[in-house]
Amino acid sequence: MAEGIVFAVICKIGSILGNNVAETLRAQLGNKVTILLHIESQVKMIESELKMMKSFLHDVQGKTRYNRQTVTYLQEIQTLAFETEDILDEFASLFGKHQAESAKKLFNCFQKPNVSCWHKIANNLKDVQTRLDKLREAKLQYDISLVEENAVPGEDEEHFRLLVPYQLDPNDIVKMSVEMSSRKEEIQRLLTGEEACMGVISVVGLGGSGKSNLAKAIYEAKKIKEHFDLRVWIKISWRYQLKDILRRMIQDALKETCPMDLFNKSIEDLICITKRTFCQWRYLIVLVDVWHPRHLHCLTQILGETSSGGRVLATSRQTTVGEHLSFSYSIPMSCLSEEESWCFFQKWAFKNRGSGNFVREVEVLARQILSRCHGLPLAIMVVSSLLSCKRSLREWEIFRDRLNWELDDDVHVSGLPWVARMISLSYHRLPSKLKYCLLHCSLFPEECFMRRKRLIRLWVAEGLIEPSGSRTLEDTADDYLNELISWCLLNVVETNVFGRVKQCEMHGFMRNIALSESCKDKFCKVYENSTGRMSNGEFRRISIHEYDDQLQLSTHIRHLRSLYQFDVSVDMPMISLLKSAKYLRVLDLQGCSVTDLPEFIAKLFNLHYLGLRGTNIQKLPRLIGRLHNLQTLDITSTKIGKLLIAIIRLRKLRHLIMGKRIGLYPRVVDRWDAVEIPDGPWELLELQTLKIISASIVLVQQLGKMAQLRTLRIGNVKRMHCEPLFSSIDSMHFLRKLEVLSDPGDFIDLGALTCPSHHLEKLLLNGRLQDIMLESPLFKQTANSLKLLSLENSMLNADPLPQLSCSCNLVALTLSNAFAGKQLHFHDGWFPMLQQLDLSDLCNVELITIEEHSIKKLSELSLSKMTGLKEVPNGIAFLTSLQKLSLVDMHQEFMKNIEGAAGAELQGVALVRCFDQAEQRYLPFIFSMKVDCRDKLKEEESEETCHGHYTYGDLGVKRFGTKGRFFEILILVSQAGGPVAYLILKTS
Repeated sequence: MAEGIVFAVICKIGSILGNNVAETLRAQLGNKVTILLHIESQVKMIESELKMMKSFLHDVQGKTRYNRQTVTYLQEIQTLAFETEDILDEFASLFGKHQAESAKKLFNCFQKPNVSCWHKIANNLKDVQTRLDKLREAKLQYDISLVEENAVPGEDEEHFRLLVPYQLDPNDIVKMSVEMSSRKEEIQRLLTGEEACMGVISVVGLGGSGKSNLAKAIYEAKKIKEHFDLRVWIKISWRYQLKDILRRMIQDALKETCPMDLFNKSIEDLICITKRTFCQWRYLIVLVDVWHPRHLHCLTQILGETSSGGRVLATSRQTTVGEHLSFSYSIPMSCLSEEESWCFFQKWAFKNRGSGNFVREVEVLARQILSRCHGLPLAIMVVSSLLSCKRSLREWEIFRDRLNWELDDDVHVSGLPWVARMISLSYHRLPSKLKYCLLHCSLFPEECFMRRKRLIRLWVAEGLIEPSGSRTLEDTADDYLNELISWCLLNVVETNVFGRVKQCEMHGFMRNIALSESCKDKFCKVYENSTGRMSNGEFRRISIHEYDDQLQLSTHIRHLRSLYQFDVSVDMPMISLLKSAKYLRVLDLQGCSVTDLPEFIAKLFNLHYLGLRGTNIQKLPRLIGRLHNLQTLDITSTKIGKLLIAIIRLRKLRHLIMGKRIGLYPRVVDRWDAVEIPDGPWELLELQTLKIISASIVLVQQLGKMAQLRTLRIGNVKRMHCEPLFSSIDSMHFLRKLEVLSDPGDFIDLGALTCPSHHLEKLLLNGRLQDIMLESPLFKQTANSLKLLSLENSMLNADPLPQLSCSCNLVALTLSNAFAGKQLHFHDGWFPMLQQLDLSDLCNVELITIEEHSIKKLSELSLSKMTGLKEVPNGIAFLTSLQKLSLVDMHQEFMKNIEGAAGAELQGVALVRCFDQAEQRYLPFIFSMKVDCRDKLKEEESEETCHGHYTYGDLGVKRFGTKGRFFEILILVSQAGGPVAYLILKTS
């Protein structure tokens, strides 16, 4: 990893030289700052030397063992690069400290005794140059070579080209193995048995044998979904205590209805809530990677009193995990047979090749390589993915020889499980530009899902992304992420409606390897549980997963570049130590119990990322304008309602993310409060993300300077703001997302928007629109790019569908209080790509017509508060792709008609009728979900479907089950105690 730190130092040098520091000061102070010119000359010489060294180190990637001389040589390079980085940061610190001073004060900093600091930097750089010369001589003297014999010319990162992220279907492995298919059927039979008492089924086997994939295939099986009322899936970290498992179970079961103070609950309270949540239902709890058998023992004691037919399915590498438990079964996992392995191997190794000639040419080699995988699916997946980019028979031969050499090298792989060695091959063959990004992912807790946008911003702030032509660093980072996913080093957890990655995770084996490599290269140190409290060496990055008083950070602070805090249950007692971390680059405290940020944070000149999302911070440091290098400021969901004017002078700021969600419960009431900024001249010319900002006349005029904006969300927009706002938006040629929220009742005048961005994908308008606005260039010029459109409170008299139908690539459409007419007609050919349609508060609409070849890909339809609609939409039977139908607060006659239409027009849709026992009436609500066969409630089940009622504070949750399905209704209760709304939360 020496190449990575050398690259980082080269980038830092480029930044310093690019700022013309010496010329700037000489222009102000004359020739009395010759020491700076000397420093600049030395920096240029070091830069040239490091560039040559980086080219030399480029040949290291892919090789996994060296002789002792080479190892020592690489360590010296890394140490020297780290020291050079410190010197350059000290230089930037001194310059940054005085760059805002007057010329007189600036001149004084080059007089005694301050001038000694500059001379010290010059001397240190001279020492670096001397040591670089000696390293070059040592390379020649000891004949140090990093190029392997028989290496294939041109085998570099170009082979790791960007691919479409490939997400493995859990059933892929199961279907390929006769034994796994048999195991799946056996486990499903055990899970759905008639035994009333709780049972535990454990799936045990080697790491990488497919245990989690088998469990996932079972969890998602139709038979399982129909049998269990409640299902939860929990990935267990080895450091988990019982209380952590119970919290995750409660969170996954209750979702948005989870108690707000869950992390403050005692173990006794957690046990009580767990019993109350699970014991009345037929539940399935899947625990992935159970490390400690005692956890299952405790769980069975907590849930053991239930007689509802609950089940626990656990995967583990320990065969003893389910011993001594009543009603317990242990299912061993076997490896794939030779032919099953070959089938699975072909699926991955040749996924980018259409010709069968090459397959036949390399088959003998392929089977030799495959024999080293011993039938383990994870090992096969890793090796075959690596081979998918090999283009010739010679490359396959070299790969085979390398594989045999490295796996048989007991010294090199000492301490690593066998399958981990296989996975490490994938890591070692990564291009150097991707290695640090992968190591960075190990900073996150094992059970933590990583949000794509957060990762990308952190990678950019950390300096891990190489510039690529005119593309932004964020776009290049997105490519890096997709490459890591393509090579199966990260797994996709969630995608958005466009198919873009939203969240991902790292496999446990890969994380262990990344942690080991990170520690070896001093890239980062992770503190979790009782491990790593004391450590040797100085680490540039620290991630704290669990804090205690024995944690010693003082030894790392001086050289610390990044601090990540994931223990949200405690305050930050060590934040005072950061006063000495003057080179800190990233401070991420997301979700922590931080209430106050010390003023000295504003003195951290090198800070690029400040993450305060979800904290209790009420104000930012008064001198935050001194953070001249800050790129990302995330204060979403904090108590900050107004920013300091100094923010608008942070010229390098790329992402300013603000706003607070308003509502009783997260994700139930989705309204946001905008944050105010005092008026003044904006200097944020590099800004890409701005949300959610409160509009003012000065602000909307200043927005025209920010031509690099990709995302803009602006609130409290008045009619008088519209013309200057949209005139400014015309200059944002890269804008991808635009959200405008007007003052209540105010009009949004789109007339001034004449040349919207051709990149615009998401458009959300919340405010009144005149009918003529439908003719705006905004809708015409974005017809091909727009994928998501939301019109709320538009109150149009004209039907918007004819004009909007030109948006042929629209995937999601929302119309809420947007139309005052009586009919909505979806004509043939309209919205061919639409998957989600949300119609709400269209009180005057009496008729909805859907023609046969309209919205054919629609999978989700939501109708809410359409009080004038009494008839079922004509042509709803044409929606053959419909999977989810949600109806909220609809007219009673509509409810009767849609239930009566179930036989004719809603074949394949299971209807649930919800009865409120407290009100002694049916809820004005119905939820439907597409299933394989029609499954309508029997008449005698109508009033008996309400099985339970739980209350947390003023939040009521009613659960309704029918025919093996489970539905959950959230009832928000007003302060007076009367029901005010009924909202669907989930179905499983």
